[in-house]
Amino acid sequence: MKKKVALEKLEQLKKTDIGAQLFERLEKKLEKIDSEEILYRQLEKEKIELSLRLRKQERMKDHVERAKRLEEVPLLKREYEEYKIEARAIFEKSEEEKLRESIEEYHLNLQHKYRMDRIIKEKDKILNIFKAAKNYEYQVKLYKFNQILDREREKRLNERNQRRKEERKRDWLILLGHLVTIICQSNPEPHLT
Repeated sequence: MKKKVALEKLEQLKKTDIGAQLFERLEKKLEKIDSEEILYRQLEKEKIELSLRLRKQERMKDHVERAKRLEEVPLLKREYEEYKIEARAIFEKSEEEKLRESIEEYHLNLQHKYRMDRIIKEKDKILNIFKAAKNYEYQVKLYKFNQILDREREKRLNERNQRRKEERKRDWLILLGHLVTIICQSNPEPHLT
């Protein structure tokens, strides 16, 4: 229906002088423009219309997203605050657990230390007993060794003294023999009285 009304108006416009001149110019221009140029202009026009529609859709989407954010920001803030509270509670619980475990470990280590102290004292007592026993054995062996050494020294000293006596006696006899021979040689006559 609109098309029909528009066509009638065009026919009426053609009948007027100005309308006839306009249609004449339009027909001349249409003759000059080839089909590729028409197609190109049509594509350019569609491209412009498409970009305008896309821009309009982007604006609409942007408005919608902003509206969502305006509604969601308080929700997100509240959710973040809840998360912070929950995370803080979990952190504090884990810290309390770590503290409890470290206290338990400290007490256990303290018990081990006391036990090790007792063990070390007992070890020292046993070592002292063994050292005393070994020292006693050593002293007994040393005493026996010193007695044997003293007897051996005395025996060797007596033997050496005896040897020296015999050597001196032999040396004396040899000297005496030499003296007798010297005297006899110097005095050829024996004196017998």
